[in-house]
Amino acid sequence: MWAGSYVDAARAIDAALTGAAALAPGQIDRAGDGTLIGYSNGAYFAAEVACAQQGRWPGLVLLSMKVDLDPARLKKAGVRRVLLGAGDRDGASASMKAASERLLSGGVQARFMSLGPGGHEFPADIGARMCEAVAWVRYQAAGVCTPRP
Repeated sequence: MWAGSYVDAARAIDAALTGAAALAPGQIDRAGDGTLIGYSNGAYFAAEVACAQQGRWPGLVLLSMKVDLDPARLKKAGVRRVLLGAGDRDGASASMKAASERLLSGGVQARFMSLGPGGHEFPADIGARMCEAVAWVRYQAAGVCTPRP
C-alpha cells in the first residue's frame, strides 16, 4: 500500500531504478521512453508520477484500480500508450474497461486486458500476461514473450 504523495512514489521509483542500475551497470536507460507499472493504488500513483514527469513515461501499465484518467493530461505528459487490466471478478474491472474506452476516445492509445477469472490478486500466469502487456505498451510485436516452464 502506497502512502504519501506522488512525490514520495516518484522518489521510491527513482531509488529502485538507482538500485537496479547498480546491480546491472549499463543495462538501465533512464533517459526516457520508460514504461511505468502500477498495481492497485500503485496504479493511481503511477499515473500521477507519469503526469508529473513529462516525457519520462510514455507507457503505462495500470492494474486493478478504479482510475479516472484525463486523456488531455496524459497526452500533455507524453504518455502514448496505456494498458489497463484487472481480474474478471475484481471490483475495478468495469472501471478499467471504461477508462480504456475514454482514453481511446480522447486520442490516447489504450487497451484493456483481463487478468483472468480471478479477483484482486495476481493470476498464476502473471509473468506471461505482464510480458504481453509491456510488449504492447512498448510497441513490440506480438509473440515476443516466451512462456517459462
